[in-house]
Amino acid sequence: MKEVLQWPNWAILATFIAVVISLVLNIVLYQRVQVLYSKFGAQALPFRNRDELEAAFQAGTIDRAEYEQLKRKIS
Repeated sequence: MKEVLQWPNWAILATFIAVVISLVLNIVLYQRVQVLYSKFGAQALPFRNRDELEAAFQAGTIDRAEYEQLKRKIS
């Protein structure tokens, strides 16, 4: 046990523990940022262009109000 706690060994162990803690905190922070971005970030429009939007409206997939709203966003 005495050999384990000598200078180079405990310094290496402390550095290893600090790196592991840092990695865990970075992963947790990254996941929280992803959750916040999915809640408040810019949402992708369901249709890429006016032709797709027009086809969905004519097929009856979306109603008139949603069609008008998405048309304004695409334009």
